[in-house]
Amino acid sequence: ARYYQSGGAGKRPPRTQLRGVAALGAIGVNVLLLGAAFVLPVDQLIAWTLSYIQTNFGGWRNVFGQYALNTFSLAALAATITVFLALLIANGVRLSGGRMGRILTRLATLGYAVPGAVIAAAVLLTLAPIDRAINDLAQQLNISAPGLILTGTIVGLMYAYVVRFMAVAFNSVEASLEKVKPSMEQAARTMG
Repeated sequence: ARYYQSGGAGKRPPRTQLRGVAALGAIGVNVLLLGAAFVLPVDQLIAWTLSYIQTNFGGWRNVFGQYALNTFSLAALAATITVFLALLIANGVRLSGGRMGRILTRLATLGYAVPGAVIAAAVLLTLAPIDRAINDLAQQLNISAPGLILTGTIVGLMYAYVVRFMAVAFNSVEASLEKVKPSMEQAARTMG
């Protein structure tokens, strides 16, 4: 449906200029509101965090440094995997151009619209039966069961990250691939 604006910009209400005590009062109310809604809660959270760290961790810098390194390493690995898969999907859809490719692309990029808790449950429901089957197979072969090799390791986490952020990576890659001229692609193919 199309929408049209039927009139001009309309009449704006006159702007009221506050001076003196009224201006200071308005600023004071806003500062109090900001302090009560943001500054005080953040200050309290920081105080609780520092108290917890001092009470429970002797070498807290080493522990949290390792946590930060692990977090950044996982993020870098997930980003690399997601961009690589997005590049494969975008290039495949671009080369094939079929309706089925577009439908599969929509399914692959659906994860960004789904809440994180739903993705977590879906990943567990998908990978847990595979873990169970691997453990059952190991028992039948008289091998010690490996445990949760998919849901209890980095594999499950990477799978969840890829599902969650595929839309972001795919849209960026697709936008970049649209800038590549077909003649450039044909020249690259002739070069091998």
